[in-house]
Amino acid sequence: MRVPSTIGWLDIESEWYSFLHFVQQQKMELPVLEDRTVTIRIRMVDDVEPAVWDPPDAYPRTVYVDRCRFTLWKDRIEGEVSRKMWTAGVVVAWLWGGLPIICAPDGWECVHAAAVDTDNGIVLIAGAHDTGKTTTALDLIAGGGRMFSDDRVLVNRYGMARAWSTLLHADPRTAQALTGEVHTLDAFGKVWVPPPATSERNEGRLLTVYSTGGERPLWDDGPGWDSAWVNRYGFGEQLL
Repeated sequence: MRVPSTIGWLDIESEWYSFLHFVQQQKMELPVLEDRTVTIRIRMVDDVEPAVWDPPDAYPRTVYVDRCRFTLWKDRIEGEVSRKMWTAGVVVAWLWGGLPIICAPDGWECVHAAAVDTDNGIVLIAGAHDTGKTTTALDLIAGGGRMFSDDRVLVNRYGMARAWSTLLHADPRTAQALTGEVHTLDAFGKVWVPPPATSERNEGRLLTVYSTGGERPLWDDGPGWDSAWVNRYGFGEQLL
């Protein structure tokens, strides 16, 4: 399966249906901005023995998530997914959220944030988990904005932003309010739903950064990710 994305073409080869279905649902339809291919090769195995992660500066780096093993390069991910994993949804979300971090194009970094496109530029909404990033984005959309990216945003030192996925990872009450339907929750107790309005571009200039709180509002890279993967350029202070 070959899928367009803002980090390049995703060339995915796997029999892991959960991941393939999830990627198809993301609807990555905007033009590819990088002339590169990120290769993802994942095979199903009976089991994977857990082990200690490689140190952050290892290259390639091998990590373990819920009885699954992934080896990470800048433009390639190889994985072994155990049929005995506890929660496939957690592993899928971990891998999808990690792709723009692991395989960001040269000169770009991925931040844990939502972003809304306005007539004057991109508003980045950064914050720790469950501090209201998506809710704040919806408030801006209600005021005339368009969803640019949810949960992951690529930024560079020149103040530009790139979208990763416009689908909202919303709590069940928000999802029902947006769609009028009751949804089946994922492993995180949330639902992927389309936003009320979507930006027609996947790259734009940052207007401002808004923090919803948390100990590490801009660079909160989630459980299992080391800070060495992000904030290499130190442009956070410039944006704030």
